[in-house]
Amino acid sequence: MKRILSTIGEKWPEYLLEILVITFGILGAFTLNAWKENSDSRSEVQEALANMVSELENDSIQFQYHKSGSEETLQYIRKLLDLIKVKSNVNKDSLEAFYYGSRGFMLYVPLVSSFQSMNQLGLLASLEDKDLLLEIQNYYTFTQPNVKIVRDFEQTRFKEKMGSIDTNSAIIMEESSWKDLQLDYVEVQKILLRPENFRKVYDYGKTQEFLVGRAGNYIESNSRLLSNLKAYLAK
Repeated sequence: MKRILSTIGEKWPEYLLEILVITFGILGAFTLNAWKENSDSRSEVQEALANMVSELENDSIQFQYHKSGSEETLQYIRKLLDLIKVKSNVNKDSLEAFYYGSRGFMLYVPLVSSFQSMNQLGLLASLEDKDLLLEIQNYYTFTQPNVKIVRDFEQTRFKEKMGSIDTNSAIIMEESSWKDLQLDYVEVQKILLRPENFRKVYDYGKTQEFLVGRAGNYIESNSRLLSNLKAYLAK
């Protein structure tokens, strides 16, 4: 026992050194592994955010398209309302163009797969910029669902207003064929001049005014988030 203690006493610096080497080796391995995991997680977040940028860019195009489409439909409605009030010498070609133009509506579906994927994989929680995280959550929690509500509202309003105006009595059937149906726009003018139909066209114009404003709000929210995401990825 004395010999063993004597040996340990003589070699304790070597044993201590071995213990320290082993300890620091284990700590280093843990540190390296943690660094690798953090690096992998950071790369996953960066890739997911890059995909989100692509989807937001697509949303931006859709919002702009919807805004310009609603503006165009609104202009057609205003011109149609002015034209159908004319009692004589109505330009039938213009009436036809304004009538068909006023019956348009734009449907679009924003993309959400990148946000859903980040949520499912828990990547959003690891996002270091908490202000950006809050902005992302607000956009996909409030703006995106609202887009669907407004889209459904637009479709409903079209059916209730323009879609419910009965122009069957203005149909001209050439050569007793259903293949080439045309409308008699003198008759269309009379139909649209009926108070209930004139009101429907007017109301649908107000709907398009509302949609132009909403599309503008979506464009603003989209542009702000897109700009902040690109700035974060560029760091």
